[in-house]
Amino acid sequence: MHIEAMGDAQVTAELFHILFDKDETEIHNALKSNSKESTLPANLKTNI
Repeated sequence: MHIEAMGDAQVTAELFHILFDKDETEIHNALKSNSKESTLPANLKTNI
């Protein structure tokens, strides 16, 4: 189980790096503590 979780964490980190390289500003905005975007359901548009 520990090895599987480590693999999942590694892939997640690699994906995060790819996304960060593509749009650093968007990730910074989503990670702000006062951002509500991280609590919205995935299918809800953020520009409503």
